[in-house]
Amino acid sequence: MDDIRVVSAMICRPPTMKNGRLIVSAAWGDDDPLLPTPKELLPLLTDDLGNPTPAWTADVQLPKLEIEALVYSMGLLIIYRAVRDQDLAHVVGIQPKHNYEEIVKNGQRLGWDICSGNGWLPASAHGIFPIDPVSGENIPEVKGNLNRFGLFDDLDPCLSCKRENDKWIPEHSPWFPVAVYVSNTGASLLEDLFQDGSECNS
Repeated sequence: MDDIRVVSAMICRPPTMKNGRLIVSAAWGDDDPLLPTPKELLPLLTDDLGNPTPAWTADVQLPKLEIEALVYSMGLLIIYRAVRDQDLAHVVGIQPKHNYEEIVKNGQRLGWDICSGNGWLPASAHGIFPIDPVSGENIPEVKGNLNRFGLFDDLDPCLSCKRENDKWIPEHSPWFPVAVYVSNTGASLLEDLFQDGSECNS
């Protein structure tokens, strides 16, 4: 998909296995409290608007992708948020000069999430979504098959769920699809977590 670009990032704790899935989100779920920015990362990040030394890692920009090595050495995960060009009007941010092109080109897209507003309000925690992000349980009343990360594999079913959120939760409209990316390092970390979780459940 050529009309998609990374516009923001989130540094978070790695996900845990819930009901057979590693629940990954484009935003913070209710069960994952905000992560204060570690002091080692403070001078290396900005917030979404380009302000230096952000207090929290929920909505950040990475001026240099080289800091990934430091982030992963701290046992943390970097989630990259990407939106379609037609949805850029729903987000506000100042991206670095590199524009995360390397992530979209060579990273791994885990799937599609749904968010609202520039605060990255997730439908899984504050709207209509096929699973409960806390338990990982399916919600039978909501249509949509999700992958092993608790995300939509394809855009069309994601857009269908997005329209349900627009219809029934108009106070947060417009909802919009958000592609969730990780670098190859992040993908390897998640694969290791899957293996560990499978061994614990076997």
